[in-house]
Amino acid sequence: MTREIPLCEVPKVFEKAVILEGSVLEEYDASLEPLNERARKWLKQYTVVDGELVGSSPLMQIHLLNSGVLPKEDRLATRLDLEKAIVFDDEKKVLGTTYTDFGLALKTAGDNYDIDGAKVNNAIAKRLANQLERREIALDEGVLIPFSALTDISNEEEYWGLTLDLNDFATRDTIRHLKEFEWTFSRKEGLSCASLDGGRYWDFVDEHLGRSDGDGRVVVIRAEGTPEKILGERTPDDYAQKVQSSKKEYTEKLIKLKDQIDAEIRRSQ
Repeated sequence: MTREIPLCEVPKVFEKAVILEGSVLEEYDASLEPLNERARKWLKQYTVVDGELVGSSPLMQIHLLNSGVLPKEDRLATRLDLEKAIVFDDEKKVLGTTYTDFGLALKTAGDNYDIDGAKVNNAIAKRLANQLERREIALDEGVLIPFSALTDISNEEEYWGLTLDLNDFATRDTIRHLKEFEWTFSRKEGLSCASLDGGRYWDFVDEHLGRSDGDGRVVVIRAEGTPEKILGERTPDDYAQKVQSSKKEYTEKLIKLKDQIDAEIRRSQ
């Protein structure tokens, strides 16, 4: 059994955040067969350890969703889901040492990230920016695009073997501006992975859309059961109060960390 975090939603649905099981890997691998060799290279960087699917990258999660491999009762965790999950994961047993990606951060309509002389994200960044403009969604200072708003398309000309399109879920309601959230580390331009890192840092600094390693996990939100069985004598207000209290504590820690980083920068200058 993989690790999970109970999340209480009231009044009718009980949800939990779950590390996706490795049982999906066989079907996932089969879904890669129609793709070009380059795409398969980046999308196959995963294994199974202790029943969990090990690895996380934006390209993998987008394909996992669009291929239909993701179990029907699951949805990929969003930034807001993960904010809630770390509140209930007090002892950091689930989201304490691993990282997970939850979207793409698009800062500018173009990207200078270079691998072996190729600007590997530039065409995709321009493509997504143009599609946002046609939908009258302002890029402004950058947007957070959830995986559910993206479709992957096999394309041998791209470095990743894939290109990305916005789908019908890409609306002003689902695509949020980066400035609406707090970030520990960020990038000034281009297209990056939006991630929750093992140190519980929120960042969009990694430009390598296909990178995956043993610390990565795919987090899904799974609905089941009824909240009454989980809440016991605790009320929804108890959980709401806990969320607010923890959010305040987390914000204070971020401010302290930023002050420490600023101090280090000043000392090094």
